[in-house]
Amino acid sequence: NKAAKYYLEAIKIIERMNDSAQLIGNMGNLANVYDEMDDEHKAIPLKKLSLGYFERKKDSGSAFIGNVSLGTSYSNLGNADSALYFYNRSLKLLDAGIHNPSIAFILYNNLGDIYTTRKELAKARFYFELSKPILNEFNSESQNHIFTIYSTPAYSMERDVSKDFAAIRQYAAAYLKSNDLSNGRKALHSLYQIAAFKGDDK
Repeated sequence: NKAAKYYLEAIKIIERMNDSAQLIGNMGNLANVYDEMDDEHKAIPLKKLSLGYFERKKDSGSAFIGNVSLGTSYSNLGNADSALYFYNRSLKLLDAGIHNPSIAFILYNNLGDIYTTRKELAKARFYFELSKPILNEFNSESQNHIFTIYSTPAYSMERDVSKDFAAIRQYAAAYLKSNDLSNGRKALHSLYQIAAFKGDDK
Protein backbone atom coordinates (compact mmCIF):
# COMPACT_ATOMS: atom_id res chain seq x y z
CA ASN A 1 0.00 0.00 0.00
CA LYS A 2 1.50 3.33 -1.13
CA ALA A 3 -0.03 5.34 1.72
CA ALA A 4 1.65 3.12 4.33
CA LYS A 5 4.96 3.38 2.49
CA TYR A 6 4.86 7.19 2.43
CA TYR A 7 3.87 7.46 6.09
CA LEU A 8 6.78 5.17 7.04
CA GLU A 9 9.16 7.43 5.07
CA ALA A 10 7.68 10.53 6.76
CA ILE A 11 8.08 8.94 10.20
CA LYS A 12 11.78 8.27 9.54
CA ILE A 13 12.32 11.94 8.63
CA ILE A 14 10.33 13.25 11.61
CA GLU A 15 12.28 10.98 13.99
CA ARG A 16 15.47 12.73 12.85
CA MET A 17 13.78 16.11 13.43
CA ASN A 18 12.81 15.03 16.98
CA ASP A 19 9.26 16.44 16.58
CA SER A 20 7.16 14.30 18.94
CA ALA A 21 3.76 15.83 18.11
CA GLN A 22 4.20 15.43 14.36
CA LEU A 23 5.61 11.93 14.84
CA ILE A 24 2.56 10.85 16.83
CA GLY A 25 0.24 12.40 14.24
CA ASN A 26 1.85 10.43 11.45
CA MET A 27 1.83 7.23 13.52
CA GLY A 28 -1.89 7.73 14.09
CA ASN A 29 -2.45 8.21 10.38
CA LEU A 30 -0.42 5.11 9.58
CA ALA A 31 -2.47 3.14 12.13
CA ASN A 32 -5.62 4.28 10.28
CA VAL A 33 -4.14 3.02 7.01
CA TYR A 34 -3.48 -0.38 8.62
CA ASP A 35 -7.06 -0.34 9.94
CA GLU A 36 -8.31 0.11 6.38
CA MET A 37 -6.10 -2.80 5.33
CA ASP A 38 -7.56 -4.97 8.15
CA ASP A 39 -4.03 -5.33 9.55
CA GLU A 40 -4.73 -4.83 13.25
CA HIS A 41 -1.44 -6.46 14.29
CA LYS A 42 0.44 -3.56 12.70
CA ALA A 43 -2.07 -0.92 13.84
CA ILE A 44 -2.12 -1.85 17.55
CA PRO A 45 1.54 -1.01 18.45
CA LEU A 46 1.19 2.39 16.76
CA LYS A 47 -2.08 3.07 18.57
CA LYS A 48 -0.46 2.18 21.91
CA LEU A 49 2.43 4.58 21.25
CA SER A 50 -0.04 7.34 20.38
CA LEU A 51 -2.20 6.66 23.44
CA GLY A 52 0.84 6.75 25.74
CA TYR A 53 1.83 10.12 24.27
CA PHE A 54 -1.65 11.61 24.79
CA GLU A 55 -1.79 10.31 28.35
CA ARG A 56 1.62 11.83 29.16
CA LYS A 57 0.38 15.14 27.72
CA LYS A 58 -2.86 14.80 29.76
CA ASP A 59 -4.85 15.17 26.53
CA SER A 60 -7.97 13.35 27.73
CA GLY A 61 -9.97 14.01 24.56
CA SER A 62 -7.38 12.33 22.35
CA ALA A 63 -6.84 9.58 24.94
CA PHE A 64 -10.57 8.84 24.80
CA ILE A 65 -10.38 8.38 21.02
CA GLY A 66 -7.21 6.30 21.41
CA ASN A 67 -8.77 3.93 23.94
CA VAL A 68 -11.86 3.38 21.77
CA SER A 69 -9.66 2.82 18.72
CA LEU A 70 -7.53 0.24 20.54
CA GLY A 71 -10.63 -1.49 21.88
CA THR A 72 -11.99 -1.69 18.33
CA SER A 73 -8.75 -3.21 17.04
CA TYR A 74 -8.81 -5.91 19.71
CA SER A 75 -12.50 -6.53 19.09
CA ASN A 76 -11.79 -6.98 15.37
CA LEU A 77 -9.19 -9.61 16.33
CA GLY A 78 -11.77 -11.43 18.44
CA ASN A 79 -9.98 -10.55 21.69
CA ALA A 80 -13.00 -9.38 23.71
CA ASP A 81 -11.18 -9.21 27.06
CA SER A 82 -8.56 -6.76 25.77
CA ALA A 83 -11.27 -4.82 23.94
CA LEU A 84 -13.27 -4.47 27.16
CA TYR A 85 -10.16 -3.28 29.01
CA PHE A 86 -9.78 -0.30 26.67
CA TYR A 87 -13.53 0.31 26.37
CA ASN A 88 -13.82 0.46 30.17
CA ARG A 89 -11.01 3.03 30.24
CA SER A 90 -13.02 4.99 27.68
CA LEU A 91 -16.14 4.86 29.86
CA LYS A 92 -14.16 6.31 32.77
CA LEU A 93 -13.09 9.23 30.58
CA LEU A 94 -16.72 9.83 29.62
CA ASP A 95 -17.64 9.81 33.32
CA ALA A 96 -14.87 12.36 33.90
CA GLY A 97 -16.54 14.76 31.46
CA ILE A 98 -15.17 14.01 27.98
CA HIS A 99 -17.74 15.00 25.35
CA ASN A 100 -17.40 13.34 21.95
CA PRO A 101 -20.78 11.97 20.79
CA SER A 102 -19.58 10.41 17.51
CA ILE A 103 -16.86 8.36 19.25
CA ALA A 104 -19.20 7.57 22.17
CA PHE A 105 -21.66 6.17 19.59
CA ILE A 106 -18.95 3.78 18.35
CA LEU A 107 -18.05 2.85 21.93
CA TYR A 108 -21.63 2.05 22.98
CA ASN A 109 -22.36 0.03 19.83
CA ASN A 110 -19.14 -1.96 20.15
CA LEU A 111 -19.82 -2.69 23.82
CA GLY A 112 -23.34 -3.77 22.90
CA ASP A 113 -21.91 -6.03 20.21
CA ILE A 114 -19.47 -7.72 22.62
CA TYR A 115 -22.18 -8.41 25.18
CA THR A 116 -24.52 -9.67 22.45
CA THR A 117 -21.85 -12.15 21.37
CA ARG A 118 -21.49 -13.22 25.00
CA LYS A 119 -25.30 -13.63 25.15
CA GLU A 120 -25.51 -11.05 27.94
CA LEU A 121 -28.41 -9.43 26.13
CA ALA A 122 -29.69 -7.18 28.94
CA LYS A 123 -26.22 -5.65 29.27
CA ALA A 124 -26.01 -5.30 25.48
CA ARG A 125 -29.36 -3.49 25.35
CA PHE A 126 -28.18 -1.13 28.12
CA TYR A 127 -25.39 0.15 25.86
CA PHE A 128 -27.56 0.26 22.75
CA GLU A 129 -30.06 2.40 24.66
CA LEU A 130 -27.21 4.84 25.43
CA SER A 131 -26.62 5.09 21.66
CA LYS A 132 -30.18 6.14 20.87
CA PRO A 133 -29.99 9.82 21.97
CA ILE A 134 -26.80 10.26 19.92
CA LEU A 135 -28.51 8.60 16.97
CA ASN A 136 -31.46 10.98 17.24
CA GLU A 137 -29.14 13.98 17.56
CA PHE A 138 -27.18 13.20 14.39
CA ASN A 139 -30.10 11.82 12.34
CA SER A 140 -27.63 10.13 9.96
CA GLU A 141 -28.87 7.43 7.59
CA SER A 142 -25.53 5.59 7.65
CA GLN A 143 -25.42 5.62 11.46
CA ASN A 144 -29.02 4.40 11.58
CA HIS A 145 -28.00 1.47 9.38
CA ILE A 146 -25.02 0.67 11.63
CA PHE A 147 -27.17 0.88 14.76
CA THR A 148 -29.78 -1.46 13.25
CA ILE A 149 -27.10 -3.97 12.26
CA TYR A 150 -25.38 -3.96 15.65
CA SER A 151 -28.41 -3.72 17.95
CA THR A 152 -31.10 -5.91 16.37
CA PRO A 153 -29.74 -9.28 17.61
CA ALA A 154 -29.86 -8.02 21.22
CA TYR A 155 -33.57 -7.18 20.85
CA SER A 156 -34.51 -10.25 18.81
CA MET A 157 -35.79 -12.20 21.83
CA GLU A 158 -37.76 -9.18 23.12
CA ARG A 159 -39.81 -8.18 20.07
CA ASP A 160 -40.58 -8.92 16.43
CA VAL A 161 -37.49 -7.88 14.46
CA SER A 162 -38.62 -9.19 11.05
CA LYS A 163 -38.61 -5.69 9.49
CA ASP A 164 -35.13 -4.99 10.82
CA PHE A 165 -33.98 -8.42 9.63
CA ALA A 166 -35.21 -7.60 6.10
CA ALA A 167 -33.51 -4.19 6.22
CA ILE A 168 -30.19 -5.72 7.33
CA ARG A 169 -30.35 -8.14 4.39
CA GLN A 170 -30.65 -5.13 2.08
CA TYR A 171 -27.79 -3.34 3.82
CA ALA A 172 -25.58 -6.43 3.51
CA ALA A 173 -26.23 -6.68 -0.22
CA ALA A 174 -25.51 -2.96 -0.70
CA TYR A 175 -22.28 -3.07 1.32
CA LEU A 176 -21.01 -6.11 -0.56
CA LYS A 177 -21.94 -4.57 -3.92
CA SER A 178 -19.92 -1.45 -3.07
CA ASN A 179 -17.02 -3.64 -1.82
CA ASP A 180 -17.47 -2.44 1.79
CA LEU A 181 -16.45 -5.85 3.10
CA SER A 182 -16.16 -4.83 6.75
CA ASN A 183 -19.75 -3.60 7.07
CA GLY A 184 -20.98 -6.35 4.75
CA ARG A 185 -19.41 -8.98 6.98
CA LYS A 186 -20.90 -7.37 10.10
CA ALA A 187 -24.38 -7.24 8.53
CA LEU A 188 -24.21 -10.93 7.61
CA HIS A 189 -23.00 -11.80 11.11
CA SER A 190 -25.94 -9.85 12.55
CA LEU A 191 -28.34 -11.92 10.45
CA TYR A 192 -26.63 -15.08 11.69
CA GLN A 193 -26.95 -13.97 15.34
CA ILE A 194 -30.67 -13.18 14.96
CA ALA A 195 -31.35 -16.57 13.36
CA ALA A 196 -29.28 -18.36 16.01
CA PHE A 197 -31.10 -16.64 18.87
CA LYS A 198 -34.40 -17.57 17.25
CA GLY A 199 -33.28 -21.21 16.95
CA ASP A 200 -33.56 -21.08 13.15
CA ASP A 201 -30.76 -23.52 12.29
CA LYS A 202 -31.55 -23.55 8.58
